[in-house]
Amino acid sequence: MELAQLVEDCKKQQQQAQKALFNRFSGALLSVCNRYLNDKVAAEAALLAGFLKIFQNLDGFNFEGEQKCYAWMKRIVVNECLMELRKQQKFLFNTIEPSEADVSEDGFKLSAFDTGIIIKAISALPEGFRTVFNLYVIEGFSHKEIAGILSISESTSKSQLNRAKAALREQLQQYNFDR
Repeated sequence: MELAQLVEDCKKQQQQAQKALFNRFSGALLSVCNRYLNDKVAAEAALLAGFLKIFQNLDGFNFEGEQKCYAWMKRIVVNECLMELRKQQKFLFNTIEPSEADVSEDGFKLSAFDTGIIIKAISALPEGFRTVFNLYVIEGFSHKEIAGILSISESTSKSQLNRAKAALREQLQQYNFDR
């Protein structure tokens, strides 16, 4: 079924259309939730809460294609994940000066690693590192936006990103040595 028609049917609260929309996007959106929440049950709960908000707010969104629809849904699901992390009080940020956290570029190449290994390394990061890394690198938010979303300073966002990169580099280099 075409997305526009599917959305229109969802606006009419047709359960089959809602199920079809859920089935169409839930796999990709669950992956987003898993990037933020290391707990499978919490990730699934955030996905379901996100879809509830999606269905409640379909009338207010003008869909112009699958990518815009996905981007809108993804933002809702990311916000649900962030609310869950806040509720669990998992944001433990170490405030350090950005200059202390700078990581030198030494030719380390992420492309040398399998995607699965990179995802595993990201998921092993502490909550604060992982959240800032996901928001900045994967979602494309600026440090100013991240600071507003997480109620932290821009310098804390920058230092958390630098520390996340350093931790990732260390994990991946260790993996390289263990091979």
